[in-house]
Amino acid sequence: IAERRFRLIPKTIPKDTDNYVGLLGPLYVWFQASRLRPLAAAALVIVIMLGAFYFVYRSDESETALAQLNRAFEKERPLDARISGFDYAPKTTQRGSAAPNVDVTARNLAERIILDDAARVETANTLHSLGRLYLAKREFKEADKTLKRALELSPDDPETLNDRGAALLESAKLLGEDDGGKRLEIFAQALDNFQRAIDLKNDFAPALFNKAVTLGELNLPGREAQAWR
Repeated sequence: IAERRFRLIPKTIPKDTDNYVGLLGPLYVWFQASRLRPLAAAALVIVIMLGAFYFVYRSDESETALAQLNRAFEKERPLDARISGFDYAPKTTQRGSAAPNVDVTARNLAERIILDDAARVETANTLHSLGRLYLAKREFKEADKTLKRALELSPDDPETLNDRGAALLESAKLLGEDDGGKRLEIFAQALDNFQRAIDLKNDFAPALFNKAVTLGELNLPGREAQAWR
């Protein structure tokens, strides 16, 4: 029976089978074999359902992580710059890298979810979430590196552009006056990221806010005043 079934399989393959690559050829043969077709259809349905469940589950997890980050920083935002996906919160002036008023439990829960996602699969979304976490924790070098990788996968995402600009902006602010040339260069890079985000989404409030702040840091009062309008 097995030999007869095997001999029948090639008869079900179309002439252009050579166009099927990787797993598509074997899957096509398996599905087209008359005696296996019901099982194949059932298996495909199960795979699709599991894939849909996984997608919804991971989406819910990502939303949970962002909600926990918002809860962690609801009393005070972690930076002068605005981070995408964060609700508005006041900013208290702090010295250096002093920790903001933060709900550590909520932040740790968000961190666990985000790190698990990033370890499981590296996509533009998981890298953006990870970079946003680093940014909220004021780990600007890691944030910039991670968000840059996210932009390599999705170069036209306004939220990621804004957040990388925020990482650059905050990094430049930590440089001393004796690093003036480097400082101005990084501010200019931040401004470029904010402008690209605005070009993609012209009513994007975090990028508009951050652009105005950056123009102020560059001592361009005329352009800063225009940006605040």
